Amino acid sequence: MENNTNVSSVFERYFNGLAKLGVAEQSVNLLKEKYGEKIKCASIATKKDSGCAYEGSLMNVALKAATNACAINNLLSNEVKVDVKSLSKICFLCMIGASDRLVCQTDKWRQEHLGEMFAYKDNNVAIPTTLHSVAICSECGIGFTPEEIEAMTILDRPADDKQSKYFASLLATIVKSAFEITFAELKTIEKVKAKA
Repeated sequence: MENNTNVSSVFERYFNGLAKLGVAEQSVNLLKEKYGEKIKCASIATKKDSGCAYEGSLMNVALKAATNACAINNLLSNEVKVDVKSLSKICFLCMIGASDRLVCQTDKWRQEHLGEMFAYKDNNVAIPTTLHSVAICSECGIGFTPEEIEAMTILDRPADDKQSKYFASLLATIVKSAFEITFAELKTIEKVKAKA
């Protein structure tokens, strides 16, 4: 992100959005107090060519994915649409584990030759990022239904996981699709910039 004013604006929009989605004020405040600075500076990706390896990308991608998820949901028949607050809450929170797992890449060679702007820190717990997100939320008093936990962790399920492929809820499917669209869009934008 280019300037601190923009980061601060997105930060406030992100946390105010959580409160509007029905997350208890006490939980929002605790999340902000314990992880706010990490979330504010967090990248959601490691490599520059992803289009989202920069400080503040975690919040930007979460907000964009939530917008895309709501757009997908709006295309569905009224009788199968999922709850918009639940959908947006999952998009806002499912990747916050990255804020506690990624650090700025200090190896200049890896930055310049591999495009690695961020790296996984040493001694991360041996769980996927989305499950780490669930743990952070739990620590801050943010609860989920079993269907919401499925949606929170869908992004880390392997492509050959038949359970998630054939039996995932509509909520999880929309979340996965929204993030895939968001990541593909940002990667494409990065490629266009690189050609210019």
